[in-house]
Amino acid sequence: DGLNAFTWLSKTFSQYPELKSAATLKLFYPKWFYSEVQKEALANGLDPLLVLSLVRQESAFNEGAVSRVGARGLMQLMPRTARGLDHRLKAKDLLVAGKNLHAGTIYFAGLMKRYQGNAALALAAYNAGYGAVDIWVSRYRVQNPLLFAYLIPYRETREYVGSIGLNFYWYQALEARAMGSTVLMGDLQCAPKKDI
Repeated sequence: DGLNAFTWLSKTFSQYPELKSAATLKLFYPKWFYSEVQKEALANGLDPLLVLSLVRQESAFNEGAVSRVGARGLMQLMPRTARGLDHRLKAKDLLVAGKNLHAGTIYFAGLMKRYQGNAALALAAYNAGYGAVDIWVSRYRVQNPLLFAYLIPYRETREYVGSIGLNFYWYQALEARAMGSTVLMGDLQCAPKKDI
């Protein structure tokens, strides 16, 4: 149960920050379903770690997740959206990891294309819809994606984009550490072969 594990680890890290290490962060940022994520992400020109970050936020890796509004599966797709991508997809198909990831990465790749590769805009559209994001883009004429994310008027969407950004940072840092390299992001550094 990813959601309960993430909640428990978050509370534990808040109370005992000294427990944060590469090993415990790998538990907090697992790579469940990674072979399927990687296959579908690369097929659609997406960074697999960004898609993994989105899946972690959307469903906490619960393949059978169904939201109160009817979004389903790992990438929390609405059945109508999925049918628009592939008319053969049924609601039950979205509870199968491979089919959900296939449709979800096609949808997200379309959003990335719409917003010229700007992940903050694409993620905001994934959460709030591209109609809302198009309005915000015309209202807030800023080039910096972090500033745009800060200006998002919907609190849920603002926090959603920020959470996926944080997921993505840690997945990149842990991946770099596993590869024996150092990732520099702003003032934070994740060095290889040391506790983080």
